[in-house]
Amino acid sequence: MSSYSIEGKSPKFLKENMPIERFERFGIESLSDADLLAVILRTGTRNYDVFDVVSKVLQLNSVKKFGLPGLLRVGKAELLRIDGIGSVKAAQIMAVAELSRRIRASSALEAISFTSPESVSDYYMEELRNLRRERVIAVFLDTRFKRITESVLSIGTVNASVLDARELFSEALLNNAVSFILLHNHPSGDPTPGRDDITVTRKIKEAAKMFELNFSDHIIIGDNRFFSMKEHGYL
Repeated sequence: MSSYSIEGKSPKFLKENMPIERFERFGIESLSDADLLAVILRTGTRNYDVFDVVSKVLQLNSVKKFGLPGLLRVGKAELLRIDGIGSVKAAQIMAVAELSRRIRASSALEAISFTSPESVSDYYMEELRNLRRERVIAVFLDTRFKRITESVLSIGTVNASVLDARELFSEALLNNAVSFILLHNHPSGDPTPGRDDITVTRKIKEAAKMFELNFSDHIIIGDNRFFSMKEHGYL
């Protein structure tokens, strides 16, 4: 009998179950990043065991550069190019990454001050800095600058033809908002506003006056950096 087999189970079976055994003996904190991903994916394929697949995930450029938070930058197509990952495993990985982001955001919401650009940018940083396309979010506030709700206004390029002011103000009035903040990301990582960013900000500022709404700020999110239109005199 091979020294690697126990009760007729293959080495592959044993290897894939090692993280579960460590979890049962020492707790979830004892597992490495690779172990945690192996637990999530659970199995490999005929040609690759689960640790082979995990190793390829951890070698993705975004993950190598940013660690596990880099999984938020990884799209479905990129995952599907890995041998051993199909649509189900890609969904598992992306679901866990998104769940971790939402847990962090939910915990941070209580401490956020919507009158502070730094506080707002800290809260939305992880959500927006990892996106590959620009996304515009409107945050609607009450009289005490507490968040009522938020809405994704567009995904793509920020310019006057994409950002529909009518949708913005309809949402504000529907939610009885008194103030609102706009945020969007620059996938390049540089939050410096471009011409379209400034143009949109000025147009929204003028339109907000007609609805007696306070346009509190337009914050651009880069890679761990932000730019506040209010702080730089555009509002």
